[in-house]
Amino acid sequence: MAAESINAVGEFVVIQAASSTANGALSTGTRTTISSALTTALGSVTEASYPILDFRLNVSVGTPTENGRVYVYRRSKADGVNESPAPLGSYKPDYVGSFTLDNTASSQYYYYSVNNVDKNATYYLENDDGTNTLTLELSARGRGYTTA
Repeated sequence: MAAESINAVGEFVVIQAASSTANGALSTGTRTTISSALTTALGSVTEASYPILDFRLNVSVGTPTENGRVYVYRRSKADGVNESPAPLGSYKPDYVGSFTLDNTASSQYYYYSVNNVDKNATYYLENDDGTNTLTLELSARGRGYTTA
């Protein structure tokens, strides 16, 4: 990769629709697979075009508790047919990362450079604010390699 550099492929697209989410709960917003969301946004895109994902969390309603967290989990469907069980209750098998919150209403947070290991994956959010119900929305963009 000496002659390659990473660059953004496109704009952020929603992969989990906004949903009011109680503290300690998983968000129930409608989820879209990475490949569907990026293909819809960018047109013809191959999996090799976006090996890295950037996430954006939008907190549109509610004021978070400072240093509260929102966790991100992946639900894999690597073969395109057989989907792993969804995160539920204490079952949260594929942790991806977390966003640390500030006590500012209507905020956006970013988490960069997540390996896109499954183009058919969907992503789940868990509100661990500590106190508040928040409306959470998750967006992603793909990044790939290009000639330097």
